[in-house]
Amino acid sequence: MDLVPIVSYLIRRGRCRYCKAKFSWQYLALEVGMGALFLASYWRYCGFGYACLLQPTGFLLPAKLAVFLVFLVLIFVYDARYSEIPDSFSITGGVVALALNIAMKPHDWLWYLLAAAIGAAFFGAQYALSRGEWVGDGDIFVGAMIGAMVGWPLVLVSLFSAYVLGLALVIALMAVRKKKLTDTIPMGPLLALGAAAVLFIPLSFFPFFWYSW
Repeated sequence: MDLVPIVSYLIRRGRCRYCKAKFSWQYLALEVGMGALFLASYWRYCGFGYACLLQPTGFLLPAKLAVFLVFLVLIFVYDARYSEIPDSFSITGGVVALALNIAMKPHDWLWYLLAAAIGAAFFGAQYALSRGEWVGDGDIFVGAMIGAMVGWPLVLVSLFSAYVLGLALVIALMAVRKKKLTDTIPMGPLLALGAAAVLFIPLSFFPFFWYSW
């Protein structure tokens, strides 16, 4: 029972069975959150039924979305806690995203490569112009990963969404005097949220776009 996520935490009341040390609530939140995201991945393509699982490849789209979300959650949590993003996370995520998307839509390989290049160039230009003051070099790889996940032109929506979320967060934190205008906030969580939003929103929400991942 100790190895069963969520259940073991609740049974032991968030403490180690042997030394009684208390575990952080963040472990429980992460386990619950990931479970909810996996269910949402299934719902995104299969709804509340199971008809899609009866098709030969019906599980592929939910499974692909779930894999993408794992990398986005890694980026979100690590950058939120440590204010840095290991390149191994974003590079691996980008390679996996390209491999899955191109394997499932081989005729659209160019759009995914283009989106990855745009995501990397977007942050690469900011990094070069500011000499690393505006964004970190890790954001370049995250931008490429997001582009590889969502494709062209939804990479533009994803990046725009991240900056809108960032602006709203800064305004809210300044309103409660938690941040000043000169303070910085981690960009990774915002990028992860922007990408996740695009992955979940159907293409019909963006009638001016002609392509979806």
